[in-house]
Amino acid sequence: MGAYVLPMDLINLSNAELNENNLAETNPAELDLSELVQQWISALTRLNLSVHTRKAYHRDLCQFTVFLSCHSVAINEVTHHTLRQFSAQRLEVDRISSSSLQRELS
Repeated sequence: MGAYVLPMDLINLSNAELNENNLAETNPAELDLSELVQQWISALTRLNLSVHTRKAYHRDLCQFTVFLSCHSVAINEVTHHTLRQFSAQRLEVDRISSSSLQRELS
């Protein structure tokens, strides 16, 4: 199975919302991750993505948020290494499939 790709209109909408809400100029350390997740889900709703898709993205983002919290990693401190640790935990501890992990990382 191939990698998951976000549609350009979704990427453009999220960038427009960042600019509209002045989040692009905000210090990432000051951002509330749960608020960012909620804004992302709202953007998906406006694009008429299915409820199933929105729930899947929400669940995936919550998994990552919990991981960051448990490892005391702020959103502005996420690195390639952080993503590799998250991936390893999801595959080895949580025993999800590699295709599910690909979706989560998208």
